[in-house]
Amino acid sequence: MYDLSTSLTKQITNSPRAQHSSIYGDKIVLSDYRYGNYDIYMYGLITDKETRITADPSNQYSPAIYGNKIIWIGNRVYMYDLATDEERQITTGSYSEYWATIYGNKIVWVDNRSGYEEIYMYDMSFPTNLTLDVGNDGDVDWSFEGEFRTSARTGNFTD
Repeated sequence: MYDLSTSLTKQITNSPRAQHSSIYGDKIVLSDYRYGNYDIYMYGLITDKETRITADPSNQYSPAIYGNKIIWIGNRVYMYDLATDEERQITTGSYSEYWATIYGNKIVWVDNRSGYEEIYMYDMSFPTNLTLDVGNDGDVDWSFEGEFRTSARTGNFTD
């Protein structure tokens, strides 16, 4: 990690297989292959401590963090609340989900339940299809200003 304010570089992990990192405040989450599969880890920049978030025998990858909530893709989209120490499965079904991200109380991901790559949002109460057309929507992400972005279209989903 490179600190813009100090111009110093800090190594977060020694693992050559760490990937898909995300940062919020003083916390970094990443997926790392250590015990026969990928699990999610959190590193505290202030505490200089690593915490294993998942220990499932299947792969967990593509973590994202916002506030006290960490999300990732396993065989579904999951969320871990650091404040309550609780894990919650967000999605169900037999379709493929990927490219999940979080901002505020909204989780966005891509899945193919319709046979196409469609974008869905979970507003901590129900999932909603964000597209009006059938077709591939592309990757999802949030800007620093809280604007939802895809490789195909942009919309603002503020509280």
